[in-house]
Amino acid sequence: MREEKEPDVPSPDDGDDSFDDVRVEPIATGERAQRGANQSAPTPDWTKRISTRGKLARALIAALAVIVAVIVVFPRTNLTLPPQITRLLTPAPTQTPTPGRLTTGEFEQVPLPEVPNATTYAVIPSPHDPSTAYTCMNPVQAASGGDPTSGEISLWITHDAGQTWTRAPLQGAVGTSCDVESAMDGSHRVTLSVSNLALDQNGRACAHGHFYLSEDDGSTWRSIEHASLAPAVSQYGDCYLRATAKHLFLDTWTSNNGDQGHTILERSDDDGHTWQRADHGLEGVETEWFAQSLDSSGDSLVTLIGRFDYPGQAQSDLWITRDAGATWLHVRPLASATPQANNGIASLWTEASSGGRQLCHCVFGASYPYGGSPVAGQQIYRTTDFIHWTPLPPIPAQGTSIERSGVYQALGLTADGRLLALGADPKEGVPTLLDHDGRVYGPPPALWAWNTHTGRWDVASTHVPCTDLQTCYMYSTGAAVATGTSGKVTGTSFWISAQVNTGQNEPTQTYYRLFIPAT
Repeated sequence: MREEKEPDVPSPDDGDDSFDDVRVEPIATGERAQRGANQSAPTPDWTKRISTRGKLARALIAALAVIVAVIVVFPRTNLTLPPQITRLLTPAPTQTPTPGRLTTGEFEQVPLPEVPNATTYAVIPSPHDPSTAYTCMNPVQAASGGDPTSGEISLWITHDAGQTWTRAPLQGAVGTSCDVESAMDGSHRVTLSVSNLALDQNGRACAHGHFYLSEDDGSTWRSIEHASLAPAVSQYGDCYLRATAKHLFLDTWTSNNGDQGHTILERSDDDGHTWQRADHGLEGVETEWFAQSLDSSGDSLVTLIGRFDYPGQAQSDLWITRDAGATWLHVRPLASATPQANNGIASLWTEASSGGRQLCHCVFGASYPYGGSPVAGQQIYRTTDFIHWTPLPPIPAQGTSIERSGVYQALGLTADGRLLALGADPKEGVPTLLDHDGRVYGPPPALWAWNTHTGRWDVASTHVPCTDLQTCYMYSTGAAVATGTSGKVTGTSFWISAQVNTGQNEPTQTYYRLFIPAT
């Protein structure tokens, strides 16, 4: 291939020949004469185009100058623009995006075991078996302000989605409250924690608590002996035992004199025989925090530690450990959400319960509105690296905006990477905020899911078992991944608690199971 030779360029002289980084080359005397002789030559097409564009630009600037002058000099003059210009200056009307379609099953009510003078806090599903769930029953407590009532604690297990329940054989389970947790990493370990606030107040936290571990989905149980490292005296304290395939974790929360509380995290690697601290780097944090599983490894945990400088901006500090709490690393502060009417990111939804499947490779975070009104709308964010947080668009319903997302309550992640949530009715839109009586009037929420793969909100036609927004509050107590014979994910079963508060008596709890087929 023949190489083209570049033309010789005359050397510049020593004068100042630059203008804002644009180089100006001098023209030689002979060259000036040659150019003068060529002035009658035809003008190239590209120079005509530049000339034409320049004229149009100058004409547009002149026209704008005249319009501005008229507006300034004659402020009350009614100026009528030509229709062609009016159409260009009038913004196009915004349209609400059309939501996709979310296919779901129906809300199936889950019967609970009947235990006299006892109640339950939650029904916890097995993450790998959609038909298996656990619940513990504790004594009914007196109205607010009364002394805690201690009594027998019972643990119940179902393998047919609540149609029948079997009581686990436990000894010495006496207390005021209980908590059951199922391992999130696909193992078959389940834990039960029994607290006795009637005896632990103003003493060592959890000194009279009991802890139990099952390694076969609740068929057999054994007691875990442990004395918490909590301070010797605390006005209030509570302890919770959690399990992964390789570790046991004990969360201890204490508070004194109305402070923001304190958290101690411990870990056992030998089934509870010996314990060590698992909060290295967080020992000095003077507030309560909770470490949740980041994935199904059992070693990766994440926590948000909130710092609220009201009326300044709220902020959350994000910490992560990859070695089961041996070292915690401060990733970065999570700046307050936009708009400023919301707190910083305060809740996270990870893929820990997906049985090792990470189909969206992401984490969702929620920012809650000041005042606690759910209809004000949670702001939902998504991240794949904990550094960049992308806000999800508002639900496509009338009245939603960047200030009001239309998301009332996020419920959790499906096994195929969608975020399930309750939100504004697509036909009625978002309701008016609290009226002068503090009530919210509006239809029941609709069931939505943010589809990570299509980048849009999908809405279900499934009826949500609520009568209206004012008397209904729902939250998920866990999810289970359903798989076929080949091991392929077929869907996700969410276990949901519905609390109905009429304002006349104690809220009633009803539990449901909802199946979301995989896409």
